[in-house]
Amino acid sequence: RAWNQDCSVWCEQRRQRGPQWSNPAVVVHVKYPCGCAMQLLAGVGSWHVYDPVDQFALVPTGMDAILAQTSTAAADYAEHPSVRASRARSFWLPLHHSNFRDVKVSVQADISTVGVHTTHNDTELYGALEALLSERFPGVGFMHIDPAARFADAGGHIVSPQQTEQVYEQLAEFDLTALRHAGCMRHLNCETTKSWFCSRYKTGQRLVNAFAVGLPAVLWYEQGFLDIIAGSDYPAVAKNIDEAVAWVARIILDFGLRASLHEQALELAKPYSLIK
Repeated sequence: RAWNQDCSVWCEQRRQRGPQWSNPAVVVHVKYPCGCAMQLLAGVGSWHVYDPVDQFALVPTGMDAILAQTSTAAADYAEHPSVRASRARSFWLPLHHSNFRDVKVSVQADISTVGVHTTHNDTELYGALEALLSERFPGVGFMHIDPAARFADAGGHIVSPQQTEQVYEQLAEFDLTALRHAGCMRHLNCETTKSWFCSRYKTGQRLVNAFAVGLPAVLWYEQGFLDIIAGSDYPAVAKNIDEAVAWVARIILDFGLRASLHEQALELAKPYSLIK
């Protein structure tokens, strides 16, 4: 059983109907622990797993395991005093893609669109890319696809296999993308602290989705993305805006490089493909 919202309805039904109605062996607590479920299932052998997603939270009392979004986060959690004291185990949450229809970017000699697919508005990066395209590549447009807008009829959420398929189709509208973590830990005022957390702990799932359609990508030197290209010679990695812009220009101009990144992307996505 997994929760990422209020679990009180389940708890009330469990009290009324008893264990014959529901007696999960494993409970995944997403973002927030379900305290009433932990109380109701105490002593019956259920395992409790905590998935903090982007909360970067301490492990709540009573958890048997924690799922981290990057390899670095998993190592950090494993060595954290509170986790060691609780004897909870730490795991790197497996990333995945389900591009079952094998949607692929078409690699053309000339490109038409550099784009990003994210709910966040990274004005610094987008402005730099738009300036590059306007000055040097006027025939190439910039596109920001906001999934919250594309899936407004579902409250901005991707909740069905059909919508997941649409994500891959949307990514295939681009010829090239750039990815860095933006909008992360927005409740913090200190930019250094935000950067430290996000560069270590933020997931690389967006890169897996892009690679699943063979989309050439310029990615930031951040652990979530580095996990995906670990052990490879994928070259288009940037540490700052200037490097990212330079890579985008180089890839636009070099069809051979773009084709090579396309093939590398598909290969790097293979280990994350779900079984139909």
